[in-house]
Amino acid sequence: MVQLYVANALLLIGITLSPILWLIVMTWFLCAALKGLYRQFIRIRQLQAMPCHRCAYFSDCEQLQCAVNPHSALTEAAKDCPDFTPSNSTPAVIWSYHQ
Repeated sequence: MVQLYVANALLLIGITLSPILWLIVMTWFLCAALKGLYRQFIRIRQLQAMPCHRCAYFSDCEQLQCAVNPHSALTEAAKDCPDFTPSNSTPAVIWSYHQ
């Protein structure tokens, strides 16, 4: 008889707490995802503030992004780059991929 009351009480506690715990986990996951998206947004805005992409010496090559100042390309030091030369050409959009 006591076992039946204990089992029913545990079942009632489980039924009551599981939606609450599910909401807590989903809220935590959503907050973590939004925080990550916000960090990426801030990073993209910082990169857009850098003049490197508009410079004639900048290349999209991962190994050597800047031919003149490779150590400071796309960093805070690049904001006041003395070698900045505006590029005359607009970057071409490449629709194919390398195989």
